[in-house]
Amino acid sequence: MFTRGIYFIATLSLVCAIATGGLLSFVLFTISTSGEELEKQTTLIANNNAKETVVNNVLQSITLTTTEREQLQSFVLTEDQTGSFLNDIEQLGRKQGVVLATESLEVKKVSEFFNQLIIKFSVTGEDSRVLHMISILETLPYYSQMTSLAINRESTESTRGTVELQVTLLKK
Repeated sequence: MFTRGIYFIATLSLVCAIATGGLLSFVLFTISTSGEELEKQTTLIANNNAKETVVNNVLQSITLTTTEREQLQSFVLTEDQTGSFLNDIEQLGRKQGVVLATESLEVKKVSEFFNQLIIKFSVTGEDSRVLHMISILETLPYYSQMTSLAINRESTESTRGTVELQVTLLKK
């Protein structure tokens, strides 16, 4: 009888040990799975925080450079400003005492954001005034360049210049 009690206790101990081992294995598996999930979520949070930091830095940079970007943009003509630009140039010619006429206009695509406006002007008047107007066209406050220039003396009092000017246009 005593041996029966020992077998019973031994069997009960073995069953308890197996149950405890199974429970321990289940708990370790659950902790491991939860740990992996926690690590994934931590990595995701860290990535999101890094992205948020980058976005905040870009937004701060945009805010801090607003004045500079607006100033730079004032040097690039937009497509919707082309008509007033040409009127301003022709008025400037009248103020300089020359006859300035737009002979041709052409728009060439340069990139996704910019076009090139090619303008051919004729400038007629006294030598010094024509040369002064040409120097004004060379130094316009826009991103531009003079690509051709021809000056012909029509008479002792009149000179005619032909100027081709390329002005960069910002697409909107």
